[in-house]
Amino acid sequence: MWYKPAKRDGSPMNLTVAALVAALLTGPVTTDHETTTLHRGPIVKVGKSVACTYASKRVTGKNLVGMTLWWYQLNTKWCWDKSMTITKGVNYPSQDSPGPFWEFDGNITYAQDGGRGSGFWEVTRQGAFHCTFGGLTTHRYPVVKLHMDGGGDVE
Repeated sequence: MWYKPAKRDGSPMNLTVAALVAALLTGPVTTDHETTTLHRGPIVKVGKSVACTYASKRVTGKNLVGMTLWWYQLNTKWCWDKSMTITKGVNYPSQDSPGPFWEFDGNITYAQDGGRGSGFWEVTRQGAFHCTFGGLTTHRYPVVKLHMDGGGDVE
């Protein structure tokens, strides 16, 4: 029999069914279990001297069996002129917490550098998630950063 009640005398405790379920549903999510994906759209000409594109970058938190618990994504659209100078830029975050017990707490930081009139645009956003299960709360603060060039390159 693999299930044994926890001992109260300070000896090591065996995993209970509830603890095993909690571990599978809520984590642990560490940076080892976060993946980042980048998607870039096609470059589209807008008039004779302006081009635009879009990109998104997502950080996904998963549990030990690979189930997605939450994701946080930065979406950007930007344009540049023939001199490779950024002329327009828009960014917005999106998120979800499909894993049980995980909730999105909001966007907590935002920073940008370059942008309109510059040859590059760098945007960084950070979100906050938490999970409460069995009286314990776990927090995650994913950061997504995109660096875009006047010319359509992104990383």
